[in-house]
Amino acid sequence: MAVTSINTPAEFQSQVLTAQDGKIKIVDFYATWCGPCKAIAPMIEKWSTNQYADANVDFFKVDVDAVDVVAREQEVSSMPTFIFFKNGQKVDQIIGADLRGLKTKLDAQL
Repeated sequence: MAVTSINTPAEFQSQVLTAQDGKIKIVDFYATWCGPCKAIAPMIEKWSTNQYADANVDFFKVDVDAVDVVAREQEVSSMPTFIFFKNGQKVDQIIGADLRGLKTKLDAQL
């Protein structure tokens, strides 16, 4: 599954917060003007379609400027911020473009 863009608070609610499928939902909070966000995005896309395509994980992205309500509700203040959810509950997060740390946390959740 490719990375899914979340464009409204309602989409975030339905696809992440009320999802009860037992899957890990990784949400990439990014900004279009953020250099580290742009640098890490291709690897996240690759993970979603290759390495973790068959894993129990879904990848999402939220533009903090376009969907600022969600970013504020999740207390995102630095980009990129990756928040892990499971059954609607926040279970972990990582701040910054740290691929190794992100992979370690993801593998620990699976």
